[in-house]
Amino acid sequence: MRDRPDGWEFFEAHPLGEVTSFARKSPAEYARLPLHEALRRLRLRAGLRQGQLAAKAGVPQAYLCRLERGRVDARLSSLRRVFAALDCELLVLPRPNKELDLAREAAAREMTAFLRRQKADLP
Repeated sequence: MRDRPDGWEFFEAHPLGEVTSFARKSPAEYARLPLHEALRRLRLRAGLRQGQLAAKAGVPQAYLCRLERGRVDARLSSLRRVFAALDCELLVLPRPNKELDLAREAAAREMTAFLRRQKADLP
């Protein structure tokens, strides 16, 4: 897909046949995407080619290409420069693993039930 000037509507064919608009994504929608995909979509939305964004961010174009494909373990400082060049703030937030939370809740319920049984068995 060719990069187009800012203001154009960008569409991507989804593997399931749906069509997604690049130009109408809200910040929350970008947050749900994998980092490399959000980077690519934001670059396209800004109407920049990889080389243009790389020059603006001060990183090699080949590095940016690998970032967009998710094939490089990026440094946080590099990611901040790239997103700053897109006039975006990069936020890094921990997100608890739901499975871990569910396991802790189940363990807490089991412990509570065990303690109640122990208390009931006391004379």
